Amino acid sequence: MKVGTHNGTFHTDEVLACAIIDTLHGPIHLVRTRDVASLEDCDLVIDVGGKYDGIKYFDHHQVDFQASRQFDNVPYASAGLVWLHFGMDVLSSMYGFLPTELLVQAHTTIDRKYIQPVDAIDTGHIRPSEQTYHFSQFVSSFNFTNVNDDNNQMHQFRTALDVIRSWLFSVITREVQNLQEQQKVQQAMDKATDSILVLDSYLPWQDVVLPFNEVCEPTEKFTHVVFPAGDSWRVQAVEDAFYFPTSWRGLANEQLAEVSTEGAIFCHKAGFIAGFTTREQAIKAATISLNTL
Repeated sequence: MKVGTHNGTFHTDEVLACAIIDTLHGPIHLVRTRDVASLEDCDLVIDVGGKYDGIKYFDHHQVDFQASRQFDNVPYASAGLVWLHFGMDVLSSMYGFLPTELLVQAHTTIDRKYIQPVDAIDTGHIRPSEQTYHFSQFVSSFNFTNVNDDNNQMHQFRTALDVIRSWLFSVITREVQNLQEQQKVQQAMDKATDSILVLDSYLPWQDVVLPFNEVCEPTEKFTHVVFPAGDSWRVQAVEDAFYFPTSWRGLANEQLAEVSTEGAIFCHKAGFIAGFTTREQAIKAATISLNTL
């Protein structure tokens, strides 16, 4: 596939947009120019050309372009436009065996966490702190000083493209796996019979349990989460109100067992997490802690 974008200084939005297409149809044949005839000969034209049709042209610089995200009004730049139209195809090519609902959720999550910030900076919607080295600066650092040297700039663009494509693959993999694991957390929550949530493996429970606790009735809240950690088990308080007793904090082994229960390994000095030898001991510790509140 022949993909056209502008020459000269490159920015994160068109590099990321090209990385999305390269992930789907790569390796792409890259054309960096502002020549209209050369761009017309491309299959896709990104961040240049003065047109947006969602099919071939994905520029956002034209005066009449007003597209923005509905949930927070962040304007689209080329990265967001390409993800909007091709992101689901990328996800389906990598994880087509998963339910469509999960892929739709992943599509939204990836846009909000990773692509939207790029668009927000490129369009001037936000101005990042000068003291913070951010992702867009990282990508821009691949530009050479002489941005009019087309050969060197093409080399640097391809170097940045390789890096961002690898990053994008990792981001997609991480977020899809994270959503799969969140489903397992939800299944465990549905089966729970009390306020102590027990997981058979470590899962990203915070992303599911914390939002649930925010909207549920106080009596329905989860207070602790129990999960394995190597050869032992951890029990973690969900909220500050359910931290372990002050008398437990900072203690370990026999000293902790004397004030909590058998199998004690440690209790963090801040009181939010503790370790015990077995699953049953961890659950018992959570129960004892709750009875002291």
